[in-house]
Amino acid sequence: MTRPQISFGLPWILASITLIVRGVMAILSENSVLRLNRALSCAMRLLSAGAFVVTVLRSGGGYGDGEPDYSTGRALADIEGQLEILGIDHFDVLLIHDPGNIESTLASGGTLEGLEKARERGWVNFIGYGMRPHNFHRAHIESGRTDCFLCFGDHNLLRQTISEDILPVAAERDLGVMNGWSIMRGYLTGVPVENFVPRNRWQKDHERAENMRLWCQEYGHNLLELTLQFSIREARIHGNPLGSLNKDQLEANVRAACATVSDEVFEEFFAAGH
Repeated sequence: MTRPQISFGLPWILASITLIVRGVMAILSENSVLRLNRALSCAMRLLSAGAFVVTVLRSGGGYGDGEPDYSTGRALADIEGQLEILGIDHFDVLLIHDPGNIESTLASGGTLEGLEKARERGWVNFIGYGMRPHNFHRAHIESGRTDCFLCFGDHNLLRQTISEDILPVAAERDLGVMNGWSIMRGYLTGVPVENFVPRNRWQKDHERAENMRLWCQEYGHNLLELTLQFSIREARIHGNPLGSLNKDQLEANVRAACATVSDEVFEEFFAAGH
């Protein structure tokens, strides 16, 4: 299957502000769902008709109390409800977000079957998962039932572990790949790490990120440019969604995504032991 290039790639890293993410479990309170619905309705009115829209269907784990509902029926009801709330007739992409276990979503009558039925009904063009565990990703890739997926935290200047076991099989299956956390919650943007995490709570990633920032400062480089250009260079990754909190951050991300960083700079960066 050939993936449409308009849905992924550099345009998406520049237009990440149009990414709509909704994670709702059946066990959330009615008031919480209503507040989310109102916020999303307002957001959609601000977007152009051609906006790239991703919705994330939370199938389990992390929020609320009780057991998650992994059923096909629950998935279809949630998707239909989101389409109605947003006032659109289909989504470009639907992702199952952070399931507590992958087997329940892949089982007959499970969440993924709901997404497949939604695709048959014309409610969505492409389906997949948004999560981190590599074994979960390998399972859905091996099933041959998904079009794309989002991984996070494992392809950036700190680590590139998805290059070992996820990207090769994804490329072989011609799957669209989205890479979250390329900036690692802001640690790799050039802002002092202690602005995000008190120094007495630092772990190895925080220490390494701060050393990268100081190296860039010493040698006159822009860490955000290195961060984004490093992710963009990986041809097997087709989108790097960023969470811009305001206009200044969005503009900085756009400039960094459009910058040029030479091979020599990256060689010097990694030779410094980062």
